[in-house]
Amino acid sequence: MITKFLVTVFASTPRRTVVKHIQTFPCGHRGCGQSCHRCAQQAQHAHHEAAARAAQQQLRNDWKARFTTDPINLRRLPQPALVIQARQVIAAMARGQDYRALGGKQLAKCPSYVSIPLRDHYRIIFRRTAAARFEPHGVYSHETYNRVVGQLKRTG
Repeated sequence: MITKFLVTVFASTPRRTVVKHIQTFPCGHRGCGQSCHRCAQQAQHAHHEAAARAAQQQLRNDWKARFTTDPINLRRLPQPALVIQARQVIAAMARGQDYRALGGKQLAKCPSYVSIPLRDHYRIIFRRTAAARFEPHGVYSHETYNRVVGQLKRTG
């Protein structure tokens, strides 16, 4: 139910008066228009927020879906930048780029393994295959890397 009120508003000249019909809309707000502009603006804002949330969710789902194509598990890495760099190094090694150009080195007692540093305190280890290609073994933090290299040196 719309309730109408008459309000007299004086214009800049005292002789002329403008009559505005102020009404109460079904939502409880009052105004002069045909619909409640405040509710319309809130609905539009809610629609934009829902669209932004849906876009953000789609980005998150795309990010999670890319983990299924990785040759090793990169989900436990703490930073997205570290995951991106690990993927870049894996792609470069798959293209046949030399590990020394990426800052890598062979492990001392295991010449079939190569270690390449990633950002702060993380390294990726590759294993040389029979076809002289490198396949990723894993991405390790500094502490885990020391333990894994020790195991590799003992097993040969």
